[in-house]
Formats: sequence, C-alpha cells, structure tokens
Amino acid sequence: MSLFFFFKQKTAYEISLGLVGSEMCIRDRNLSDSTTFSRKLTGVAEGTLSATSTDAVSGKQLYATNQNVSKLSANVTDVSDSVTNIKNTMNTIVNGGGLKYFHANSTLDDAQAMGLESIAFGGAAVAAGMNSMAMGGNARAMAGNAVALGAGSVADRANTVSVGSAGKERQITNVAAGTADTDAVNVAQLKAAGIINGSGRTNATVTYGTNADGSADYGNVTLGGGNAPAGTAIHNVAAGTAETDAVNVRQMNAAIASVQKVSNTNDPMFAADGDRAVKRASAKGTHATAMGAAASAGGDQSVATGHNAQSGGDSSVAMGANAKATANHAVAVGAGSVANRANTMSVGSAGNERQITNVAAGVQGTDAVNVSQLSQAVYAAVGDLPAGTTARQYTDEQIGMVRQGISQVARGAYSGIAAATALTMIPDVDQGKSIAIGIGSATYKGYQAVALGASARISHNLKAKMGVGYSSEGTTVGMGASYQW
Repeated sequence: MSLFFFFKQKTAYEISLGLVGSEMCIRDRNLSDSTTFSRKLTGVAEGTLSATSTDAVSGKQLYATNQNVSKLSANVTDVSDSVTNIKNTMNTIVNGGGLKYFHANSTLDDAQAMGLESIAFGGAAVAAGMNSMAMGGNARAMAGNAVALGAGSVADRANTVSVGSAGKERQITNVAAGTADTDAVNVAQLKAAGIINGSGRTNATVTYGTNADGSADYGNVTLGGGNAPAGTAIHNVAAGTAETDAVNVRQMNAAIASVQKVSNTNDPMFAADGDRAVKRASAKGTHATAMGAAASAGGDQSVATGHNAQSGGDSSVAMGANAKATANHAVAVGAGSVANRANTMSVGSAGNERQITNVAAGVQGTDAVNVSQLSQAVYAAVGDLPAGTTARQYTDEQIGMVRQGISQVARGAYSGIAAATALTMIPDVDQGKSIAIGIGSATYKGYQAVALGASARISHNLKAKMGVGYSSEGTTVGMGASYQW
C-alpha cells in the first residue's frame, strides 16, 4: 500500500489523515492544488483481527490471508470435481452401466433388506428374516438365517438355502462328492451306493410308490426298485401279532389247516353251508349281527339271519332266506318276508302272505286275536245278544277285543325286539380268551328286556355264541357261530 502526502505551504494550514480514492494522503483542506509524494509506511505492527477491530494490518497479515484464500479456492475446485465424478458414476450405473466388476441392468423395484443384518441383491429382492440373504430378481428370504439364491427363489424356513420355489425348482450342478456327514452328495455317490441306477431311477430295496402329482404314496411300497419282475421273497419274517402285521408261511399254513378242519367237522351245535369266498356274511352297521351265506346287516344294532337276509333299517331284524327288513325297527320273519314300514312286523310279502297259526286267545288290549275269538265276535254280532246289550254296543266291544289282540301282538313284537337287541349287546369273547359270559339290556317303545349270554372260542378261528332274552311278554332264545381267518 502506498501513502501519499500533499503539501502546500501556507501561514496556517491543517493536516488530516483520510482516503482520497484508493490513496492514503495528507492534504491541505483550504487549497485546491497540491503536490503528491509517494511514501511507504514501515514498521507497522500487526493489527488485531476481529469483527470489531479498526487496526491497520501489516503486509505479512495480508500475505497470509491471500495464501489461505488460494488454498481454499483449490480445495473447492477439488470437491466440485469429486462431486461431478460421483454424479457421472451414478448416472452410468442407473443407465445400465456399472462399476468395474459390478454391473446391473434392471427395471424392477429397489431391493429391500428389512431383517436385522440382512442383505438383498437384485431387483425387487426382499430379505425379511434376521441375518437372511436374498440374491436375484424377486428373490425372497423370509425366515431367519435363510438364503434365497437365484431369480424368484423363496426361502421361507429358518436356516435353509433355496435355489428355486414350488413348481420352479432348479438343479444344483457341479457338486463335489461329500465327505462329512453334513455334506451334500452328488448323483455319482448315489449310483456307487446302489440307491439309483444308471438312468437315475430309484434302485433301493424298498421304495414308496408315487402319486399322480409326483408326491410319495405312503400306502404302497415296491421291493427291489422294480428290478425283480418275478417278485421279491422276504425271508426270516417273524410271526405277526397285531391285526396289521405281516404273517409268515407258517401262520398261513396253520390258518389253512384250521379251515380244512372246520370244513371236515360236523358240529352238533352249529351247521352252515356256503361258499365262504363269494358268500361271506357282512355286518356293517354298528353292533350289527349277520349270520348266513351272503347275509347283510347294514343297520345299526340290526340282525340278519339266513341266506341273503338283509336288515337295512336301524334295530331291524330279518330272519329267513331272502328276508328283508328295510325300515327302522321293522321285523321280517320267514323266507322272502318284507318289512318296509317302520315299527312293523311282517311274515310274508305282497302276494306271498302267510297265516300265523297256533295263536292263543288275546287277553290284553294289544294282544293278537285268533279265529276262534273272531268267530265268536261275529256270531255275537248277528246272533243272540246278551240281555240289555245292543248290537252296536256288542260290536264295539268285540272290535275293542280285536284291537286288544292286535295290541298284544304289538307288545309281543316290541318286547321281542327289546330282547333281541339285549342279546346283541352282550360282548363277544376277546382274543386269547376261551369263554365269556355276559348280560345285556335294551328298551324299545317303552318295553324293557334283559339278556344272559355266553360266547366261546372253540378254536383260533371258530367262535360260538348263544343267549336268552327275557321281557315282560316272553322269552327270546338265540344262538350263532362265526369263523374268522
């Protein structure tokens, strides 16, 4: 900085320090002309630098300030260049380019790493589980420590690695042979172990069948991997004990011998004839009983006795060849009889009716009447009437007796049904036991009955059963036998 002094001699003048343009000067305030001299100010102490300071500064302070400004300008330029480089790099990545050794080309949504310490790579990849990793477009790692590798892969179980998804599975190729217990094995190792053959088909000793959808059919197994067209013999089979156990040849031969023994033996308490292979009795109803070739007891607590007898109604009874009790609580007695209305008893069928003989005279209102009682009633209606009795009164009385007789038949039937049902309630002898004695009870239409019965296991496969049922109207006796194999 230069300091200029202006001098003009005068008797009286004033010297002041101020600024004229950009020059420092001493001037005469009263004179318009002046003389300019160039001078330096030296020995200037460093002024205080602050927002309120009015001190003069030295050349040294100005030089230091200029140097700092130069350095700041250079730093600002460097920062600007770095920001420009970053911007250019990001534009390159977004526009389908990439960094060295890393490139991306995707229009999918951004990846999401939502789980703690999770990593997501790829368009719309989601890593939701803690410590999970999803790599690939739309890959999903949804459980803890799960890894989903490849586009569309889903790992939704903890501590698993998935390379695909349901219906979009992938093969893992170039797998080295495993050596540790937890290593993956390759196909070559399976072939060496004899588990699969050269075409990749299962060659194991026992394999499950396959359902139509490709899943395992646990209800079917194959021996020898299908490589034994003539079948595979199973040796050293222990004797089966449970109902679902396999049996060995010894057990089968013993069963055949028992059947042959029964076929050649005449039991004085029981006899039956029929082809067991095609005319087997069937009791499908709960607590139902079927006896006879092709007999069928389909109703709950029903009884079918005789060839092709059918008791389809609940608590129904069909006794006799081809007898049918199709309604609930119906009773069909005699060959070919049909009881197709609930709570009825039939001794024949349409066009094949039967007489009921040896019927005692009814005494109760629900008892059946016999011909003698009916004849007497008719004679009384058309013959001499008791004194003081009109024909109508007498007819009504006799009709009432007929009704009582019918009611008696119904009571007998109801009691008989109760007694028959009580007989069916007696449990059979258990496996491994010889004789069982039991009691049963039942009620039907308000009529009660009790039964006493016994069952015996004559042999391993043959059982016999008999019992007596007691009710207010009479006694019911039943017996039966069955052969099992």
